[in-house]
Amino acid sequence: MMTRLWVFGLSWLLITVYVLAGGSIYNPWYPLVGTLYMWVPGCVALWVRRKQATPFPILGNIRKLLPIAIGIPLLYASCAALVSTPYMDLRVFDPMLEALNIESPPTPIQWFVFAASILTPTILAGCTVNAVAALGEELYWRGLLFDQVAHKVWWQRDLTIGALWGLWHAPLVMMGHNYPEHRILGVLMMMLWCISAAPVFSWLRIRSKGTVIPAVCHGMINASAILIQITLPKISWIYLGMVGATGIAVWLLFDAFLWWRGELKYGDAYAHDSDRH
Repeated sequence: MMTRLWVFGLSWLLITVYVLAGGSIYNPWYPLVGTLYMWVPGCVALWVRRKQATPFPILGNIRKLLPIAIGIPLLYASCAALVSTPYMDLRVFDPMLEALNIESPPTPIQWFVFAASILTPTILAGCTVNAVAALGEELYWRGLLFDQVAHKVWWQRDLTIGALWGLWHAPLVMMGHNYPEHRILGVLMMMLWCISAAPVFSWLRIRSKGTVIPAVCHGMINASAILIQITLPKISWIYLGMVGATGIAVWLLFDAFLWWRGELKYGDAYAHDSDRH
């Protein structure tokens, strides 16, 4: 409980100071402050692990799980985009099409070039810069906190992690992050989003036996979300795109698939096994 107070207290203090100093999500300093905010839980987790002198699974099995950590967000983004397509304004990509000298309608080769020009930087950013930033969160949510609640059955574990994970985002959401037109309701939506995503992230944590793979998945989601959300009116982000109700529905489908495959029960076996740190 004390570590949770440190995580929430220090994180929310950081944002309070930033806001009192005149900061906002539109301030050029926001990306840096946001990254520092993401690393507050990670720093707390590292400090506790060092104080307790207990092993901390960070790397784990990266090579085998890396394609899955990349593929899940891309599939997730594709499903969310498919549902949101009628409301998307794809004209935001016109400058890129012109820069690539792609005519309308594009040929199959031109479609490939366009897709590659979008996916390549998305994957590179998701697996590098975004993953490093996300690792700060994952060291706590899928690291220290995961181990603290690993004795619970999978749905209790993921409900606990997801609810706390979502609530931790509250100051950012209240500033307009993810739901700029629905800042109050957005806090609840963020909690529901995190709860629905938690089983997949826990599955990655268990399978990889580390926090890097969940961090890559997290980083890929953040990188992919930008591409989807910029095509949608901000007022619709509460129910469309990757962070809205459509995104939550897609996560629930992923959760149902893992449950049908018996993968979530694997989490219970892990929790009651000896792999607790």
